[in-house]
Formats: sequence, structure tokens, C-alpha cells
Amino acid sequence: MFFLASTCEQQHVFVKKGVEMEGNVPTKKSRTPLCLTTVTITLCTGCFCPSVDEKIPTYSIADTWKNPASPSSITPEVAATPDNWWEFFDDKKLNAIVDEGLMNSPSIEQSLARFEQASFLAKVARADQIPQLNLNGYGDRRRIPKDLRTSASVPTGNLISPTTPSPIPVPNTGVPPIVVPPLSVLPAQPEMKTVQTPTYVNDLIANFLVSYELDFWGKYYLTTQAALRRAEGADADLATARLLLAYQISSTYFTIQAMEYECELIRDQIALHSERVSLLAKQIGSGLTNAFQLLDEQGALESLKNDEQSLLQSRDVNYSLLAVLVGREPNAAYFDISKASWSFPIVPTGLPSSLLSKRPDVRSSMKEVEAVIAEIGAAKADLLPTISLSAAAGYQAGVAHEWFKWKDRIWSLATSVSQPLFDAGKRFAEIDVAKAHYRQAAAVLTETVLNAVKEVEDALVAIRTQKERRFSAIKREEDFFSTARLRSDLCVTGVQDYLIVLQARENVLQAQRDRVNEEYNLQLGTLSLMKSLGGSWAADI
Repeated sequence: MFFLASTCEQQHVFVKKGVEMEGNVPTKKSRTPLCLTTVTITLCTGCFCPSVDEKIPTYSIADTWKNPASPSSITPEVAATPDNWWEFFDDKKLNAIVDEGLMNSPSIEQSLARFEQASFLAKVARADQIPQLNLNGYGDRRRIPKDLRTSASVPTGNLISPTTPSPIPVPNTGVPPIVVPPLSVLPAQPEMKTVQTPTYVNDLIANFLVSYELDFWGKYYLTTQAALRRAEGADADLATARLLLAYQISSTYFTIQAMEYECELIRDQIALHSERVSLLAKQIGSGLTNAFQLLDEQGALESLKNDEQSLLQSRDVNYSLLAVLVGREPNAAYFDISKASWSFPIVPTGLPSSLLSKRPDVRSSMKEVEAVIAEIGAAKADLLPTISLSAAAGYQAGVAHEWFKWKDRIWSLATSVSQPLFDAGKRFAEIDVAKAHYRQAAAVLTETVLNAVKEVEDALVAIRTQKERRFSAIKREEDFFSTARLRSDLCVTGVQDYLIVLQARENVLQAQRDRVNEEYNLQLGTLSLMKSLGGSWAADI
């Protein structure tokens, strides 16, 4: 095949009206060999891609988690998860804010633009596999120097008939005149004219040019595959950005809920403590207590007020953060936040860890490895010969009004073969660069997989720990509530001092604050588990 392509380049073959012309000698040869050569080479395009030793790394990861937080057996109903995984928290206001963020967030817009850029680059790479068609136009007007102008006699195309010469008179000498026979008719002669080289010469050309480099070794095919893999990786990056944004919005939303709830509790705590300080101030006037106890209680009251101000400041900061996440202006943003009534959906974590391959960041890293492997093959293909075909057809004339006439048509066919011989090691260095890039991409993939496993394990440990802490906080709140109720009953009978009752009620409020914090941490742990599982834990059933 290579020999046939070279032969087509060496023979200047013209095909016109079904007759092949070699030089100026017409021959009745068929066009089948040239056509078969072209078709055969085209069909074999990309059939001989260079072999690549580099492969996608494989990992030996356990099929179960080290710290499962739920039973390993799951049902299809539990395994099924919606695309909008944050809806599992059953908060319509949260769903609306997340949807708004996914529509208007600048970070999503950036990731979407990167995905579109990668998609367009894939189209650019794919275009190299298709023949290129160009319309070319050329016009030239040249002045001929006077010293180079020449003249020549050229026939005009007309014939001139010679005239019979008149008879020559003979003097009368008395001798009988000589009779001269008439001359025969002379042949016509071509009319000649003198033509001088023109002062100006015009050259007008218009043609269509079709050019195509045969991708015999798959260079452009592999380059296109690399671009497509990167486009798929950019799509996975977009999914990662959506996942992280939904996680950030949800965690900020839950943080604001916890702070609003705690602010209500701390305000009630401040009110109770203020009542205690007032009672102690009255008792000092009656001599029932000392000033040291009053000073201690006043210091504790100021500490509670400082805690309230810190909570309000952090709440406002989180409101501004939430506004930025959803693409609003922080100064004018307002959010309708539901009162904290958290749910803790059961995430079926007892699934094979192979589900981590569904995480978009892992998928993106894997697509990058695939792209680099394709680039290694393309770099190797660059060492092999390149075969190019081109064909042109158009018109050429010397004056504008004769342009595009059938007699002025031109066309050409050409084939070229190029084999790199010496480039100072450039192409081998490009292969080494691609291999180094592969090692880097493989290391990034390994790190991403390990971090994914770590995030899931950390989330499972956090959920298990927070469940125990939440249970303890609820038990402590119930105990303090029972104590406060008993002290209130005793106060009604006059057995218990009212100051002790106020202290018991403050203890209940503090226990409620602790329980809110533990539930908030459990809510974040559940949210973190969802994010670490890639927002999807549906098994392939």
C-alpha cells in the first residue's frame, strides 16, 4: 500500500473524459488502480495505531467499609436515590435555595464554560479527520519592463491569394511578338502581423482545493479520543462543582438554622439569668446574700450576652456566604430559613466500595488518564510516515471577461509521503513528556481514590460518634428537665428556693443548646456522607 501511494505521487497522472494522459500521449488505461489505491488507503485509516504499554491503574479496595453505620443489606427501595439528593432532608426551602444556586452560581458558570470549551476542543480535534475544502482566488497584474518587451510575426488566421503580375511590354523590332503562356494559379499565403509583448499581463485563478492527510497510523484519531476523554472529564468536573455547591449551600443553611435556634435558647437563658441577678440584688439589700455571688452572676450574664453577639455575627457571615453561593448580592440578600427540625436520612453505606467509581472527581481523574494514554499513542504515531492527498479544480484566465469559461478550466491531483528522519530528538522527547504526564495523572487518580475512601470512612465514624453524643445530649436534657420540674414543684410548696429553680431552668436551656449542637453535627455528618458518596449510592440492581 505504501508502494502504491508513492507510485501515485511519482506519476503525473491526468484524467480527462475517461482517458488517462501520461505526458502528452493519450492512452486508454482504466482509472481503477488509482481509485482502488485511494479507497484502500482511506478504509485502512487508523487501523494501525501504535501500541501503548500504559494502562488505567487498578485498585484493590475492600468491598465493605471499615466502620459501617447501617446494615449491609439494602433493598431496591432504599438504594434508589433521586438526582437531587439534598431532597432527602425534606426541606422545601432548602431545595429552592439549592436549585437557585445551581442556576445562578458563578462557580457553576465557570465549570460549565470549561466543559463547553473542552467540547469545542473535541470538535476541533475531530475536524482533522475530515477532508478540508477551500475556495481559493488569485489575481495578478504585472508590468513588463520595456527592455524585455519583444515583437514577433504571427499569423492572423486569414489567407492571402497572390495576384498575377502584369505583362512586361516588349519593344517592336519588326519581329513577330513572342507569345508567353499564362502563369498557373499560385497557392494562398497566410496573412502575417507583427505582435509586440504587452505592457501589462493579467493572471486570474479561482479553484476549489480538497486536501486530506490519511490518518493511517491513527494520529488524529487518538488526538480526537484524548479530546473527547477530556470533554467527558470536564463534564465530570461540572458534576463535581454541582455536588460541592449543593453541599456548601446545605451545610451553610443548616449552620444558619442551628445558630437561629441557639440564639432563641440563649435569649431565654439571658432572660432567666437576668431575673436571677435582679433577685440577688434585692437579697443583698436585705442581707440575705453577699456581693461576691452577685458579681459572679453578673459576669456569667455578660458572658451569655457576648455569646449571643458572637452567634449573631457568625449568623450574618453565613447569610452573606449563602448569598454568594447562590449568586446574590450579600447586602440585599434575604433568605427565608425554616426553623430547625432536622431529619437524619439513613444512607445505605453498607455498599461495595466500588461505588466510589461513581464519584465525579474520581471519574474526571480516570478520564484524564485515558486522555493521556491516547496522547502517548498519538506521539508515537508522529514518528511514522504521513500520507497526504490533494485535488484542485477551477479556472484560469488572462482577462476578466473570459473567466469561468470551459476552455479555461484547470485541475490537478497530488499525493505526498513524508517520513521524518532527523529532528534532534524532538518527537522522542514528546513521547517522554506524554509518559511523564501519564505518571502524574495516574498518581492524581490514586490520590483521588484514596481520599474518596478516607472521606467516606471519616463520615461514617463521625455519624457513629455523633449518634452516641446526640443520644447522651437528649438523655441529659431529659434529666435536667425532670430536675427543673421537681424543683418547681418544691418551690410551690415553699421547700425550694426560687433561685435554685431559675438555675435548674437555665441548666435545661444549656442542655438544649448542647443537644442542638450535637444534632447539627450529626446533620453535617450525614450531609458529608452524601457528598463523599458522590451524591449517589444507588446500587446496580
